[in-house]
Amino acid sequence: RRRLTILLVFLAVVLGAGAYGVSREPVHAVTSLIEIGEVPEAGGRVVKTDSPETVVARLQDVLIPAARESYLGPDEQLPPIEVELVNANGGLIRLSGEIALSRTDQMQSFLGAVGDDLLEELAAERADRLEWFGERLASLQSRLDAIEIREGSLSEDISAELPSNRSEFARVLRDVINLSLNRDQQENRWELEDRLAALQSAAVQIVPTQIARKPSISDNSVGTGTSLIVALGIVLGLMLGVFAAFIREFLVNAR
Repeated sequence: RRRLTILLVFLAVVLGAGAYGVSREPVHAVTSLIEIGEVPEAGGRVVKTDSPETVVARLQDVLIPAARESYLGPDEQLPPIEVELVNANGGLIRLSGEIALSRTDQMQSFLGAVGDDLLEELAAERADRLEWFGERLASLQSRLDAIEIREGSLSEDISAELPSNRSEFARVLRDVINLSLNRDQQENRWELEDRLAALQSAAVQIVPTQIARKPSISDNSVGTGTSLIVALGIVLGLMLGVFAAFIREFLVNAR
């Protein structure tokens, strides 16, 4: 009787686990990758439009909750969305969620909408930074042009003030004065040229924030597989069978 009880309970649990594993809808992962863009700083160094850690926090605390309210109906629910910083230096962020195969289109649309919202916010910040950067370039170029004009006018003024005869002393004196007056301006011009060249070099490296990979569905299902469910059913069936046999024996003896 004990063996029969164990066998019946074991078979019931294993068959139930196998039926659940076969009949349940497979779950797939939907993943999207976002790459944070780069903008220049005053010194010509290129930095991220926003720090990757700040973008991750913004996605988790602001954009994803807002997207759930905006894009999902009152009766629509989606599993949690995981936000992972894949590469801090490269500014690569992964958005992912696991959902039944029949609803993967909904998850793809949702992740795409979240990515578009993020791009729109960072594009506004990038536009402000680029506007300031353009003004900075124009200011440096204007100062450089002013120095070059002033150098030419100083040379002409000195030549006009000094005697125009061919005296060797007059020529040497004019050269000494020119050299003295132009030395500081020459150093300023070199400094401005270096800064302008650094900013122009940084301008070439500007990269906007972009979707590195559109929301895509994993080829294989994720989560607990049918074989693992059956294996757990076998273990649980044996445990419950033995337990049921002891309970039955106890009740029989109690009578």
